[in-house]
Amino acid sequence: MELGFIPDFGMFATWTTVWLPGEATTQKSVLDRLRTGAGVSTEVGQARMLEAHRCPSCGLVQLFALKQAPVGATPVATDSSSQPA
Repeated sequence: MELGFIPDFGMFATWTTVWLPGEATTQKSVLDRLRTGAGVSTEVGQARMLEAHRCPSCGLVQLFALKQAPVGATPVATDSSSQPA
């Protein structure tokens, strides 16, 4: 299993829920705080779109983070060609 977190976005929009690898941190540069406000840093890696599957019998929900989040679906989804290898 790989450590990651699920950021919570607001700003009067509905976003795709994503999983980000790494540990959530609130350490941001002054420029990032001005640009995005307080909260956790989302500069930790590639966003993975969460898929939720629910059992209709018992209601159990499981989340899967398999696909890269499409650009524009969430504030942290970026073009993979611009990401460092």
